[in-house]
Amino acid sequence: MQQLLGQFWKRWRKEFLPSLNVRKKWFHPRHNLKEGDVVLIVEPNASRREWPLGHVVEAYPGDDGLVRVVKVKVKNKDYLQAVHRLSPLEYVEDSGEE
Repeated sequence: MQQLLGQFWKRWRKEFLPSLNVRKKWFHPRHNLKEGDVVLIVEPNASRREWPLGHVVEAYPGDDGLVRVVKVKVKNKDYLQAVHRLSPLEYVEDSGEE
């Protein structure tokens, strides 16, 4: 059972999770993370079920308008995270985007 769980986790992390946050080097505009978005914090060295789930508290856009760093609230703590270390699970609806 542990071996099957390990195989599932490995495939989920390598095959499914990257498809959630596909970014093409910032050449093509994508959904910018913003306040209220639900994200999974990617920690490659963490064991299964240990990736924290949080929500974006504040986004910090660069000079070009693209968000590369956000403040994420996990439980009762806030963390600054680069967006390439996050996998968005749920976006806040915004009629002006995409």
